[in-house]
Amino acid sequence: MAVNRSIAAQFFMEEEDGMAPEKLESLSDKVVDLLNQAHLMTKDVQKIGNLKQVQELIVNRDTTLLDSFLDEMLQFQHDKSADVKKFVVGFIEEACKKDTELLSNVVVHLNMMLSDVTQNVAVVKKVILCNTQLYKVALKWICKSKTIREKMETTWDVMTEMKNKIKAMLDSENDGIRTHVIKFLDMLIVVLSSKTVDSDVPKKSEGDVSLDQIPQNHPILKYEELKSEGQSTFENLIKFMASPSITSVNLMATMGTMTTIGKQRPIFLSKVVQAFESLHVNLPPTLAKSQVNSVRKNLKMQLLSLLRHPSSVEFHPQITTLLTDLGATPQEISKNIARPAETSKRARTVDEDATASTSKKAKLSEEPAVPSTSMVAKKPTTSSPISDVDLMAEEIQPLLNVALPDTMPVHFQATYTPVESAGNNQQILHLSRMMATQFVAAGFQPTSKPASTADTAVTSSQSETAQGIQTVVGGLTRKPEEASKKKTSMTPIPMVSTQKGVRRIKLFKLSEVTKPLSEPVLKGLTIGAARRILDAEKKAIQGGVSEVRTKIIVSLVTLFGEELSNLLRDFIFEDLRNRSELAFSWVFHEYCSYQGYMPKTTDKEQSFIRYDNCLTDLLKGIKERDTREGLFSHLILEAPLLTPNALEILKEYCEDESHVYIGMSTLRDLVLKRPADELNYLIVLLDLTFHEKPDVRNQAVQFTKRLYERPKLRETIELSDKLATVYVATSALIKRTVLRVLENPVRGMGMGSPELLLLVENCPKGAETLITRMLHILTDKAPPSSELVKRVRDLYHKRVSDVRFLIPVLIGLEKIEVIAALPKLIKLNPIVVKEVFHRLLMSHQGDNSAGQSPLTPAELLIALHKIDSSKCDMKSIIKATSLCFNEKIIYTQEVLAVVMQQLMEQNPIPTLLMRTVIQSLSMYPRLIGFVMNILQRLIIRQVWKQKKVWEGFIKCCQRTKPQSFQVLLQLPSAQLKNVFEMSPDLREPLLEHVQLFTQHQRGHIPKSVMEVLETLTPEEKKASEARKIEEMKKGEIMKQQEKEAQQLTQEKIYQQKLAEERLKQQKLLQERIAKEKELKLLEEQKLKEVTPEEESMETDQLAILEEPMES
Repeated sequence: MAVNRSIAAQFFMEEEDGMAPEKLESLSDKVVDLLNQAHLMTKDVQKIGNLKQVQELIVNRDTTLLDSFLDEMLQFQHDKSADVKKFVVGFIEEACKKDTELLSNVVVHLNMMLSDVTQNVAVVKKVILCNTQLYKVALKWICKSKTIREKMETTWDVMTEMKNKIKAMLDSENDGIRTHVIKFLDMLIVVLSSKTVDSDVPKKSEGDVSLDQIPQNHPILKYEELKSEGQSTFENLIKFMASPSITSVNLMATMGTMTTIGKQRPIFLSKVVQAFESLHVNLPPTLAKSQVNSVRKNLKMQLLSLLRHPSSVEFHPQITTLLTDLGATPQEISKNIARPAETSKRARTVDEDATASTSKKAKLSEEPAVPSTSMVAKKPTTSSPISDVDLMAEEIQPLLNVALPDTMPVHFQATYTPVESAGNNQQILHLSRMMATQFVAAGFQPTSKPASTADTAVTSSQSETAQGIQTVVGGLTRKPEEASKKKTSMTPIPMVSTQKGVRRIKLFKLSEVTKPLSEPVLKGLTIGAARRILDAEKKAIQGGVSEVRTKIIVSLVTLFGEELSNLLRDFIFEDLRNRSELAFSWVFHEYCSYQGYMPKTTDKEQSFIRYDNCLTDLLKGIKERDTREGLFSHLILEAPLLTPNALEILKEYCEDESHVYIGMSTLRDLVLKRPADELNYLIVLLDLTFHEKPDVRNQAVQFTKRLYERPKLRETIELSDKLATVYVATSALIKRTVLRVLENPVRGMGMGSPELLLLVENCPKGAETLITRMLHILTDKAPPSSELVKRVRDLYHKRVSDVRFLIPVLIGLEKIEVIAALPKLIKLNPIVVKEVFHRLLMSHQGDNSAGQSPLTPAELLIALHKIDSSKCDMKSIIKATSLCFNEKIIYTQEVLAVVMQQLMEQNPIPTLLMRTVIQSLSMYPRLIGFVMNILQRLIIRQVWKQKKVWEGFIKCCQRTKPQSFQVLLQLPSAQLKNVFEMSPDLREPLLEHVQLFTQHQRGHIPKSVMEVLETLTPEEKKASEARKIEEMKKGEIMKQQEKEAQQLTQEKIYQQKLAEERLKQQKLLQERIAKEKELKLLEEQKLKEVTPEEESMETDQLAILEEPMES
């Protein structure tokens, strides 16, 4: 028996035969311990640390253990932690590299993790990277295998399914997943293509499989299908790189992949260079400027890398031209260029041509370009079929030899960037390929005309192009002249006047040509002018004079007032949001008039009335019309003076429950920002603190509390510090009212309030309920402060020993203090006990808003088991432990395993241990192996010496049979006999279990135990005979019941037949009665039909009978 093994080491070991595991080797035993400890760990770092040790032991030290512990490692793929799942994926990769035969066992798990739509993104990335390696491993394994087995076909089918899923992820919404898919496609293209002599394979990949190693007649690996898939994947990757919506990260990853493919598989080099040319002129429009610069730098780096490859010699003209466009210097190109012996002279000629001066060596620059062009022309025939881009470039190149004007157009010269080696054949060829790429991408196809015909078309195109360019250039050069002419024609001719004409001018006087207007006419003209100014709103905005218009209109209204005020007010309310600035200007002009800053038309009192009317009318209109609240508050705060009427409107605004918060905020801002009148505003706020509406009252209290924190305002704001004294002296009804409305004021004060702390410290007698309610409010959604905990602790220990005071601050107490208070706490009302456990456990449910509990769930349950029965009755302890077991989310099987393990170490053994063991097993049946270990350890500790625990031991054995049989056999004979006395039904199944043992196994069972098993005590014999008699009686009763049931059945059948017979007889009787009635009717009819003679005879007879008789 593995008695010395730790409890955690045997946690998840389930042995169906109930026997103890055999003694393992040290290495295997260490692996078991590490795995079981990992199952119990809650921190990911510790769990992964254990799993890494397991990987080191079974992968690197002793690979023979891989088969034994592979399934145990794979179980961790269901862990909640993404880091643990990622480690499992990495373990699968390392294990398969060590032993390829394991592929058939693990690919299903990888496919499941890849197919899970709820899977973590980081795990999906790891699975893709793992497939990037395992695809090569699987391909090589199947390719090199001499015999094809069924599991190979299954494995390859799953690998193919995962490959298709990963390829489909190229359209994923996640940028990182797409980047990992690109790396996978890189591997796939390289593997599904053949190596050549020029393949530049990295050292770490020299042993990788490739298409040329796969037999063409392989039964599983179809050579042509794999080759076609590699080519189609490469084409799809090129399309992805050319996508206009590709991100910069994916684009640079694809560019690196293209370079790798081109270097390792030169057969794709032509398309790689062509793809880079297309990318250079078609960068995605979604890239930012900084991203464009990064992409161009990366493209330059990839081209320089390709330039060093020996197979890139025939593509040097395209690559060097691209590099020149990307800003590479001739020295950089020369340093990285590949120089084979047969092409060194040509490369040197190209370098000299690239660095020569175009002004002095124009002829020399054209001559070396001829071989470069011819070399490019031969490229398609030597490496791959001629592409549409090559054909289109050949058609476009002659068209670029056009005659340019002698002088550059002005606008072209302003944006022109000089290009090195401009005009030579190499640069023209590059330009033609760039244009061809654009044309082909737009859907144009090259013509298939012969060279002679094409030359004719080129000649005509050249003439047309030259004419077109001359026309465009000529038009551009004429524009400045035409502009100057137009400018000259539009210059006005100045008017010339003589000195003599000026002396004859007569001064104009308005009074000489006007007459005074009547008041009604003057008022009408004024209103009309104001209305026209108001109606010119759009024109003023278009002309940029809206501020001038605003000043004019408010000045007119301020000067003339009356009807103009109504006109302006109605105009503002028609579009309140867009004309709010006009309202503010009007208020300020009215205030300036009141203060005497403008020409006075009325006295100061009248001016104040007009200002008050203006402000109050606007506030009322905004209050009724504007639903977004901000404009009302803005006008209140911006008004230069708040009149009593305006303040009353603000108060009404605060009393409206839909505007209460913004109204209170405005009042608070007035108190803080206008110290001269802060008393007036503060009085309004304080009046609202006892408003009849609860929402208004609560908000007013909240804002008052915040203002009370300012020392300057404390003298004005009165807070009652005698609440507790008043509470004690008042009636029960008022006490309930106080407790009901207490929440908002107390929550507003906060637990840091000195007054509140002082109230807790000096709690008067009779105010305990009030103080407890306040503590609950303060700690309901926040952890208690250290000051509050200190005062409550002092109050509990020195003055009020009611344990309910400690409930609100439980999580602020020390662990020892909480454990000491538990016996009193669990004796409280069940609802209160639930509240206690909620506070102690809610931080372990993910809710840390109220602070961290001083006790872990395991420590709480252990503390309950250790409560002295003299301090608390066992019934209350059992109810408290049941509350813990109800929290299944918190008390998981791991937590319960830790609890039982620590309870086993207590001396004496806690009375409720076996109850907890049985309850844990009923919740988590997987703990059966763990429970068996506990029962074995209890035997070592002589559990029978504690009566209650011994009874629980026997009950546990009854519930866990047959697994518990092996434990029972370890009991001494006397205790086993006692077990049979307390539970006789265990003897026969245990004896049957032993009889199934081999002779050798029976030899390990003590004789005394066997005697107890085989010998029945007199009581047991009596019980056995009684059971037999009872069984016989039961058998007879069953037979009797069966007989009675048969009789009942027969009786039912007889009654049914009898009823049928009665119905039949009744039917026959009814038929017979009906026939008799018919016969009777017939006879009566016959009697009625009598002859005349018979009738006369009957008459005579009646007459005789009626005569009197003679005496």
